[in-house]
Amino acid sequence: MTAFANRRLFVQGLLLAAFTGAAQAQADEPVAIVQRIFETYAKDGIPRVPWSPAVAARIKRERLEADPILEAQDTDVKGFAVREVSRGADRAVVEANFTSFNRKMRSQFDFRLVDGKWVIGNYRILAGVEFTPTDFRRSLKMPPLN
Repeated sequence: MTAFANRRLFVQGLLLAAFTGAAQAQADEPVAIVQRIFETYAKDGIPRVPWSPAVAARIKRERLEADPILEAQDTDVKGFAVREVSRGADRAVVEANFTSFNRKMRSQFDFRLVDGKWVIGNYRILAGVEFTPTDFRRSLKMPPLN
């Protein structure tokens, strides 16, 4: 193989790695994460939610009787829309509007960048539940998210 061919393969490899890395970075962005969560719910699945380490530890200790995102024991998501509300260097807020068990719901996910990965530090239901809007950290008796 010639030096030119080696360089061409090397450059192609770099470009492939860059595009693959960019695609992975987009897949790990807050909006994409919430999109995947609701796509999984819409297929009657249980999503892997990237909770922050502190929230994940508290969830593990508590015995939750319902899914904290849907406020239900079963999944029933018929439609959803996801949008970014705000974004900073290390924090983001993503809103989801969805229908679950014939209830139109609006909620927000508070993200933090921890060790280079976006994680959910809090989840708030803003509308659609028969009782007062909920704050997941407060229900877990955790301090507010800074």
